[in-house]
Amino acid sequence: MNMNLCIGGTFSPLHKGHRLLFETAMANLGTGMLYIGLTCDGFATSSRPREALLGYQERKKALEAYLERVGCRRYSIVEIDRTRGIADRSIYLEGIVVSRETYPHALDINKARVRRGFGQLDIFVVNLVKNRQGKEIRARYIRNNEMDREGRPR
Repeated sequence: MNMNLCIGGTFSPLHKGHRLLFETAMANLGTGMLYIGLTCDGFATSSRPREALLGYQERKKALEAYLERVGCRRYSIVEIDRTRGIADRSIYLEGIVVSRETYPHALDINKARVRRGFGQLDIFVVNLVKNRQGKEIRARYIRNNEMDREGRPR
């Protein structure tokens, strides 16, 4: 399978759940491209005004290091400032990888694509990753020092 796929997020910090999104994308990418919509600082902090997020450049470097480490060479990181990123207006995309939580955004993106006369994206849905205690691994829990990036309680 050769697909151009996209993933979007803040990734502050990159954790086990995010890595599952990327693993799913890489498993379905073939020789296609992975487009990563990384939220700009203003957009990232607009929905999380009280949280200390990593800056865009730091988040981008962490993504690049991770992708290099796992051998993903065909990717492009695109700065985004809206929920749909580039997914609703790129004719090159064929699929999107989302968490179960962000699945409604993928449906919204497909509706917008149809309105623009584009084909719908194949949607790859990944379940939220839970730690051994059954708690979802979330970036805000990591930022609040409740767990580490692997979901281990602190």
